[in-house]
Amino acid sequence: MAETCHFRGRFEKGRTVGAAIEERVFSEVKRLCCAGLGGLVLLGETIKRLRRAVPFEAYCASTTDPASGLATHSLAEEMGGEGGRPLL
Repeated sequence: MAETCHFRGRFEKGRTVGAAIEERVFSEVKRLCCAGLGGLVLLGETIKRLRRAVPFEAYCASTTDPASGLATHSLAEEMGGEGGRPLL
């Protein structure tokens, strides 16, 4: 369960710290998606921001070609190999 934020004026009354972080991270990821970054850079920057809202020890992430649905770039960390290395 997320903690309630007790800072006056910073968040709405009753809003949780977790919800505020989630909204900020979501906004940052949307901004990154519109920034024209390359696939691997976009994945790396997105993972950095997601880690703030959702703690995790391992991940596997990929981008796909919208026309074919095929994976174009992938990254993985702590999945039994070298950390943060491109898979494709």
